Amino acid sequence: MLVVNSAHHGVIGGGAVATWDMVEGGVLAGERVITNAPAVDGEYERVPPSRGVKLTPNLPAGDKSVTIALHDWPVQTDATSHAHVLFYPLRDDPPPPHVTDLWAISQFVAQETARKYGIPAPPVWEIWPHLSDHTPRPKEKIVLTVGRFFLQQDGVSKSQMVLIEAFKRLQRPDWQMVCIGAITSASDAEYFNRCVQLAAGDVLPDGRPRVLLLPNASYTVTADFYRRASVYAHAMGMAGPPSAVEHWGVVYAKAFQAGCRVVGHRSGSATVDFTDHIHTFTTVRECVERLRDVMDAYTVDGVTYPHVKDHTDTVQAAADLIRGMA
Repeated sequence: MLVVNSAHHGVIGGGAVATWDMVEGGVLAGERVITNAPAVDGEYERVPPSRGVKLTPNLPAGDKSVTIALHDWPVQTDATSHAHVLFYPLRDDPPPPHVTDLWAISQFVAQETARKYGIPAPPVWEIWPHLSDHTPRPKEKIVLTVGRFFLQQDGVSKSQMVLIEAFKRLQRPDWQMVCIGAITSASDAEYFNRCVQLAAGDVLPDGRPRVLLLPNASYTVTADFYRRASVYAHAMGMAGPPSAVEHWGVVYAKAFQAGCRVVGHRSGSATVDFTDHIHTFTTVRECVERLRDVMDAYTVDGVTYPHVKDHTDTVQAAADLIRGMA
């Protein structure tokens, strides 16, 4: 038996999608796979409800176990082998001996893991969304950004206000910015209201707002904007500690699938995994310049990226890694 346990809300969807598809699609035919990952909204709306059990320390000997988490090493069990998918090496202590297989969510995380723990870079398991959800439509003059509206005490944020400020400085009357993201708390709502205040006042010639903010938009609405937008912009990494960057960036993956020109902060996966495909910036002024460059390059057909993969690649890669477990 292979037991799969997802331990972090922001990653649960990706893990559950891959593991559940492996069961339903028969990629791991003949093996029983159990996942305790529940359904979540937003980027991972496709995830089915949980029909599994929680990972416990008393697994029968001979079983294989996989955990999918942001940080924290998995508990030791009686499983013969235990794999762990790491989303960033936040812990100071190295992988414990019972973790027989370690995987990283991106080349960036693999490099950071090797550097921090003095171990070989682990193999990479990238989580790609369903390509069919983001098939490009004729591109419109829309700059899209997707991410939860929040601002933590240490300064960590998706930094939508940086993008709104940069966009407003450009004064392009025929372009619209669309900001989509979840609001899950009172503090999130406070930051969202600050974004609303910053965006207020500008309108398009037809009376629509130049900066449209859509809190808690559905998966369908979000996917439609990916297909229509010609530019995707992301500012995660502008604030907070060095670990507060995009470790993989499923939003980047969706933007590539949808044929958007991508502008992103020069940090995390944008500097390692997607070096050739993201127009990067470190300051608001540079963000303005990068946005100007990609807006000037607007075409109705968008961009075709040779590195784009489908979710089936995610599933197959996970299956290959699991089959190769110690």
